[in-house]
Amino acid sequence: MREIKFRGKTKVLNKWVVGSLIIDKERTWISVQQEHWNMGTFDNIEVVPESVGQYTGLKDINGVEIFEGYILQTDYYPCSVEDDYVLVVEYDIDRFWCVRKLKANANARGVSDGIADGLYEFLDHGLKVIGNIYENKELLEVKGNE
Repeated sequence: MREIKFRGKTKVLNKWVVGSLIIDKERTWISVQQEHWNMGTFDNIEVVPESVGQYTGLKDINGVEIFEGYILQTDYYPCSVEDDYVLVVEYDIDRFWCVRKLKANANARGVSDGIADGLYEFLDHGLKVIGNIYENKELLEVKGNE
């Protein structure tokens, strides 16, 4: 069974935390288990709602856990280091998807931009986390600035 956990960027310290997701009408928290004197306690840490992403249950070739919002590359065309696309992990309806996005300064026309394939289809193609959409926007092409 897949481990269910979320990550989000804290509002106060601007750091990433991982744990259980808590949402109410006005605020979003990640509940993080802390170890104090051999007793498990939980700290609820307020996070930026737009930064929250769910764990896919998968790791990249370096053992990094893959969350929603991560930017990936593969050793598979058209999303390898040499190619013009990267993959952005998104969740929709019932599965995690890898959505092709043009790299910054890409030479391609972008006809494959936005095409989605299931994340599991890339497992045998050397998935590697290279960033995330919150902290590494420079990895993605910016539309409308031409």
